[in-house]
Amino acid sequence: MVAGRRDGFGERLRRHREAAGLSQERLAERAGVSANAVGALERGERTRPYPDTVRRLADALGLDDLARAELAATLREDTRSAEPGAGAVPAGAELPGEPTPLIGRDSEIEMLSRLLEDGDARVLTLIGPGGAGKTRLALRVAHLVATEHPGSVAWVELAPVADPGLVPATIARAIGLDASGPDAAEAALRAWFRDRSSLLVVDNLEHLLDAVPGLLRLLDACPGIRLIATSRAPLGVRGEREFPVPPLAVPPADPRALDRDPADYAAVRLFVWQAQQRDPAFALTADRAAAIGAICRRLDGLPLALELVAARTRLLEPEELLGRLDNLMPLLVGGARDLPERQRTMRAAIAWSEELLDPAESALFRRMSVFAGGATLEAVIAVGGESPPDEMEVLDLLDVLAAQSLVTVSRSADATRYGMLEPIRQFARERLGDAGEEEPTRRHHARHFCDLAERAARELEGRSDQALWADRLESELDDLRAALDWTERAPDGAITGLRIATALWRFWEMRWHIDEGLARLATALARSRGLAPALRANALNAAGNLARDARAYELATAYHEECLRIRRDLGEVRGIAVSLNNLGVIARDREDAERTRELCQESLALFRQAGDLHGSAIALISLGLAAGLMGDTATGRSHLEESLELFRAEGDLWHTAWVSIYLADLVVADDDLPYARRLATEALEMHRQTRDAWGVSGAFTVLGKADRAEGSLASAGRRFLDALDAALEGRVERAIPPALDDLAGVLLQSRERQRAARLAGAADAWRAAGRLARVSTPAPDEVAHALRAPELSESWDEGTRLSRDQVLREAAEAVRAISAR
Repeated sequence: MVAGRRDGFGERLRRHREAAGLSQERLAERAGVSANAVGALERGERTRPYPDTVRRLADALGLDDLARAELAATLREDTRSAEPGAGAVPAGAELPGEPTPLIGRDSEIEMLSRLLEDGDARVLTLIGPGGAGKTRLALRVAHLVATEHPGSVAWVELAPVADPGLVPATIARAIGLDASGPDAAEAALRAWFRDRSSLLVVDNLEHLLDAVPGLLRLLDACPGIRLIATSRAPLGVRGEREFPVPPLAVPPADPRALDRDPADYAAVRLFVWQAQQRDPAFALTADRAAAIGAICRRLDGLPLALELVAARTRLLEPEELLGRLDNLMPLLVGGARDLPERQRTMRAAIAWSEELLDPAESALFRRMSVFAGGATLEAVIAVGGESPPDEMEVLDLLDVLAAQSLVTVSRSADATRYGMLEPIRQFARERLGDAGEEEPTRRHHARHFCDLAERAARELEGRSDQALWADRLESELDDLRAALDWTERAPDGAITGLRIATALWRFWEMRWHIDEGLARLATALARSRGLAPALRANALNAAGNLARDARAYELATAYHEECLRIRRDLGEVRGIAVSLNNLGVIARDREDAERTRELCQESLALFRQAGDLHGSAIALISLGLAAGLMGDTATGRSHLEESLELFRAEGDLWHTAWVSIYLADLVVADDDLPYARRLATEALEMHRQTRDAWGVSGAFTVLGKADRAEGSLASAGRRFLDALDAALEGRVERAIPPALDDLAGVLLQSRERQRAARLAGAADAWRAAGRLARVSTPAPDEVAHALRAPELSESWDEGTRLSRDQVLREAAEAVRAISAR
């Protein structure tokens, strides 16, 4: 390596730095490079910095255009005057060509280039599962370095090498050195690289980790070498910078969250590009976009899997391919003939990693495939059998699988989760079946998630940390579904399936999974005839509640009446009272106030007979609301106030808050606005304590109604906006349409008709998606009718297509417009 001249690039850089009053460390910090890199440039030890590095240094120094041009000219002169061939790698080390464009890796290339330029990271390990694109990314970076530093890059393919002792000779042969035997090869490599600045890239090192000490000896002897290794596991050596190669970005599942064109997602671009190599006429049309996005998500953005599935578009449309992804492995074959065998099928790519596992690691690898959405450590231990391994043993095994890129690790404030990319999971599931372990493993899986669902049900019913438990079930939803799927197939799964489906009803209600919950309970009930009557009655009660939520009143009545018959046969006084109250709630929804009063009075009498104050308070809610429905505000108020006192005495914060909202809503209609505001304000604070977003939204709604009753439309609009914000943030789908309806009503009164129509259209779209009834006031049907005028139809249609964020922005702008008047 040749030092720069005293008046060359390094000297000019030093003068500019000193003129700016900066130390090397301060300049490095401003430019986002290392102090070592700045020092090496000033000493002339590095004569070919990346153009981006020169630009960042010039920016940090604040150079004008003339100074920048002089600095660049000096660098070019230094480069031309460098000794020809200095540091060059022999011709035998020519880089492989780049066969395809590299799609979606711009940020990774930039990060790797900076790490190499800074000089602090002498060992960079690109880590990822088979098919992640490690080799392709390393090749792109190698070509970029070779472009800036001709003859300085050596590429070595290690996949065919089985013996770690042959690695030095393989490297020597790759760069054209004549050496046989490891000692002679190491000596030849040290002699060659000692005074040269070079980048050595070794591809596929994971099965040859015993060769790593020899590579480190080479780096110690030759300070000018930087090493890039691709591996499915870290090298585990000092000074190593691990660089996980992530999957490509995929579009979100919720089309409302799609904030950019599908073609902006790298996974979609790669899929389309690969499809076009088979059919140049293939295009990303609106009809194909949803299916292609879903395929990209199912394949977890894994490049090799995307390429192999995209090749099938020659025969099948994306929608047809999507329907076949549950049996993925047969699709993941047929890679280019010039690829190594392990990269021509996904199965071969994964098997390459599996072969490196010992029996215990391989057993856990297979068992992990039953998890559809990742797993906590507790769940991983649970599928280990009747005598599962202890926690530390499982952690050690997971550490190995994660290091081999066979298991993913994700961390949040609540828990660490372990999962698999979908192609790897399906491969492991095949291995699980081949080993005859699938049925017992799935049985343990279902048992674990049954226990979790029933524990969560107790917490949700008690309202203790309700939001946290609902979030926990949401995070486990894929596996709860997988457990239910298994119970529906397994001959002995009926009881477990009924228990899980029953335990989940409150969660399904809270998180707007009404249709799914009804379908699951119907399936479980169909298999439960002849099982324990009490268990069946609980399931019927759950199904009836969800059917009522779906406004399927005939079905809800049938479920609750059968439940009532069973409970009468069993003599369950409290259960009978609960069923009577539920039937009364259905009658109330159907505006049959007299039937509501009849049923709920009988329910109240039974609760009181059983000495059940909690149940009595619940029956009083129904009686109070029924009286209000009949226009008997005084009786309704009396019942609700009695219910409120019972809940307060019991210390039930959640029910106290909700009854306060019901009572406040009733007295708003009776024009007792100060009382309504006090109740709603107290309810708001209580619901914030219990973290009930639906309750928070309801409290703001009542406060908004009080403001509107006084004629303060701007204040009412702000309250309804707060209600919408709480519903959106808490993902309480059923509270979103009422908040939008209320806002639309205020906007209509304020003559903001276009915005009102957009928000009403958005409410209608949410309501249709969730089969939700129109429950907001005042006169929502009249509001909807007014906003469906022909001149507002375009605005209404626009509203039906708004995303969540767009709805919130539209509502906020509307409220600001009212307030500005």
